[in-house]
Amino acid sequence: MSNLLQFEKNIEDASVAFFEANNLSASVSRQAVNLASDHLQILFEYGGAMDETRQHIAGHLEYPTHQGQLNVVVHTYRTSESTHNVRLGKVRELLLNHNNGLSVDGYNFLDLTPQTAMTTELEDENVDSTNLIFNLRFEIDLNQL
Repeated sequence: MSNLLQFEKNIEDASVAFFEANNLSASVSRQAVNLASDHLQILFEYGGAMDETRQHIAGHLEYPTHQGQLNVVVHTYRTSESTHNVRLGKVRELLLNHNNGLSVDGYNFLDLTPQTAMTTELEDENVDSTNLIFNLRFEIDLNQL
C-alpha cells in the first residue's frame, strides 16, 4: 500500500511538524498526550475527492485532488502567560495561504480556507479549548502510487 493515500496521517504529521517548527507545542489528536501546558491538537477528517479534476490514468478515471477538514484544537491554561486569543491569532496567521508551510512528499496543498471556531471553557480545570476548522484542498501526485 502506498503511504501517499494515508491522508489523515500525512496531513496530521505535517501539521504537527509545521506548528512545532513555529514554537507551538502540538500533537496528533489520536495520540495520548498529557496536556499539562498550552498545546495544539491536530485532526484531519477526509471529505472526499473533487470531481472536477478527474484524470484518465492507465485507462481509468482517477482523482488527484481531494479535500477535508483540518481541525486545530487550541488548549490554553488560564494560569499560563500566553492568552488564548493570542494563540488563536498565531494559528490563524500561520495557516494563511501565503504562510502555509505544510509539506508532504507527493502533495501539493492548493487552498486552506478558515471555516468556523467552537470554544469550550473547562472551569474546573481552568482550561479554554477552541477548535479552529479549516477546509483543506490538496492534490496528490498519482505517479507516485
